Amino acid sequence: MEDVRELKELQIDALREVANIGAGHAATALSQLTNRRIMISVPQINIARLEEVPDLLGNPQDVVAAVLMHMLGDLTGSCAGRSERRRGSMRSSSRASRRPATFSRAPT
Repeated sequence: MEDVRELKELQIDALREVANIGAGHAATALSQLTNRRIMISVPQINIARLEEVPDLLGNPQDVVAAVLMHMLGDLTGSCAGRSERRRGSMRSSSRASRRPATFSRAPT
């Protein structure tokens, strides 16, 4: 079994493309759900051990939007995505001059 922490650049580019396609589908669905324009950027790919993830996420006091996905099949694992509040706050005020959506804290 190949160690995913030693992927070749072409393999990482393929993962980035899959993530970009998934993010595009999610943005389209969210746009249709909220009737707002949703902008995305090309995802950054970091491959890390589970215990390294908290260091990659930044300050634990920051409010972020996050999603965790599990992969099954030939490649198994987990994929986490996060967006900082200032970037992920759905600053998508529409042309109909609606107020942007806001975040709320998840229950603890």
